[in-house]
Amino acid sequence: MSVTAISSTLGDSLTAPEIFIERTCNPIFKDLAAKVEDWGAMAGPMRLYPWKHFVGQADPVELRKHKAALETLISFGELLNITTSSPGFPDKEIAAYVSATLGMLKDDLTMWHSHVLNDTEAEELMQKMFPE
Repeated sequence: MSVTAISSTLGDSLTAPEIFIERTCNPIFKDLAAKVEDWGAMAGPMRLYPWKHFVGQADPVELRKHKAALETLISFGELLNITTSSPGFPDKEIAAYVSATLGMLKDDLTMWHSHVLNDTEAEELMQKMFPE
């Protein structure tokens, strides 16, 4: 991934931006793409973990660890999302990937770590949603 420099029509007056883009911007964008890949590689297993370990009776310690790890991935994902969704970021595919993955991680946080209904609350909700 790289950014294209502004073409110079005024002689050498735009040489500095080209050098800046080549030496500074492009390496940062390449490194950012690698960081997105690393983050995404962690997000996949993090999303699958609860299905293997929390269905049925979940260990409260493991739940807390999972929640903390999800919150860390979400925080870093929000930073990536701000960066990749900016108009100057050159790779819209990476931006879409970050946005979608971040959304899934947030959904997982809600699904696995929000309030769990007790039997009475569940029955009340069922009656409300499906009155007989």
